[in-house]
Amino acid sequence: HSLERDYERAIPELETAVELNANDAHSWYQLGWLRVRAGRPQEAIEPLILAEQLSPNDPLRFAFLIARAQAHFALGEYSRASALADRAARLPQAHAQIEAVRIACLVKDGRVEAAQEAMTAFRAEHPEFTRAFFREAHGFTREQDLSPYVEALGLAGLPA
Repeated sequence: HSLERDYERAIPELETAVELNANDAHSWYQLGWLRVRAGRPQEAIEPLILAEQLSPNDPLRFAFLIARAQAHFALGEYSRASALADRAARLPQAHAQIEAVRIACLVKDGRVEAAQEAMTAFRAEHPEFTRAFFREAHGFTREQDLSPYVEALGLAGLPA
């Protein structure tokens, strides 16, 4: 269901998965990630923390962190979101989407100049990346969850 972006149908399946195996960090991550995408950020934080605690050296740790950053972003906790996004972006497996989220967090945290500087470097490395690409690739189904990122990326200098 998550590949179809039917997050509300996928969440109970992940809840069952973590009940069956409470030590599966990836199931906890998926549960948190789905809750963020479904517009339930407050419910996402605990599973995402647990995922990182269960597997602190996981190759997907950047994903655990960025999903948690996005939960805090959705809650308007931009300083916390920015700190988590920064940690995620510094990990070797992080990719362009992670950096884009980090830059949006900087904007929302009131650090527009730092975001613009980061965007200049980002655009040099990813000239094809646009707000439209972010919108399509990011996986939010609710406009109210997606538009703050798109607007922040525009303020940082990412083309439409």
